[in-house]
Amino acid sequence: MPKLTKSVVEAAVPRATQFTIWCSELKGFGVFVQPSGSRTYFVDYRNRSGVRRRMTIGRHGAITAEQARKLAIATLGETVKGDDPAEERVTRRKALTVKELCDRYLAAADKGLILGKGNRPKKASSLYIDRGRINRHILPLLGSKRVPDLRPSDINRFIADVASGKTSTIQRTRKKRGKSIVKGAWARQHEPSGFLAAYSPSPLSRA
Repeated sequence: MPKLTKSVVEAAVPRATQFTIWCSELKGFGVFVQPSGSRTYFVDYRNRSGVRRRMTIGRHGAITAEQARKLAIATLGETVKGDDPAEERVTRRKALTVKELCDRYLAAADKGLILGKGNRPKKASSLYIDRGRINRHILPLLGSKRVPDLRPSDINRFIADVASGKTSTIQRTRKKRGKSIVKGAWARQHEPSGFLAAYSPSPLSRA
């Protein structure tokens, strides 16, 4: 069982079935060698409940053996603290994107399930404004992000981008010669928390 290095990984001869080469210097670090010749680095560990987990790190070629080793050390270090990286990866993949969360918010609002002032369902006029802010600002800038991955820096960048006019646009309306001008410059006059509350439906604000 050798130390996993570039030369060791590339010298491995593919077999009829997948096989594993374990690293002699880092317990739990290994590489799968497929019959096709592809090689994939992974880590193997037990979580705090004693359940065995195996998590891929990356394919050889896309990352080097040394990079894979560093990622393996970091991942195995998380398990020492009681974390379960493989489970967290699965959870993150299943997490809603900002767009999906906004879609759920609007669907619930249309059914009268989102309450506004006086604990009454939001008015159609308020939802019209919410929908416009979501479609014109939130989705273009944050829509593809997963909710658990949002950080204060993302929100601050969002505020700055809207305030600087990044999402500004002029759109035609149904009226003859009518147009809708979307701006965001007024955001400079608001505190970030207030601006986010104004531009985000309540579920997104709590996320």
